[in-house]
Amino acid sequence: MERLGLEFLSVFGLPPTDFVALAADLGCQHISTGLESNPYGTLGYPPFSLREDASLRREMIAVMRDRGVSISLGEGMSVRAGADVRDKRLGRCVEAARGILAKL
Repeated sequence: MERLGLEFLSVFGLPPTDFVALAADLGCQHISTGLESNPYGTLGYPPFSLREDASLRREMIAVMRDRGVSISLGEGMSVRAGADVRDKRLGRCVEAARGILAKL
């Protein structure tokens, strides 16, 4: 595999295990990921939450291990229209995301 990565935003809400498989099929050994599906332009994929769904986290870990893919960049928060980036909850969200992504 090449030392290339596939960006989370480029798969438009593809479910995490399918995203990992796609990256491996393309010869990429790294991905970036967020904890939740992207609310914009998901192409009809079902929403997901790695934050809330422990079973999905376990499945993703297994697929990453089996396919030789790792997370090289974790997206802990999104800045979206209408969101106040000065909100202190964002800091807690980033800390929580760091802990969850570390387990992946």
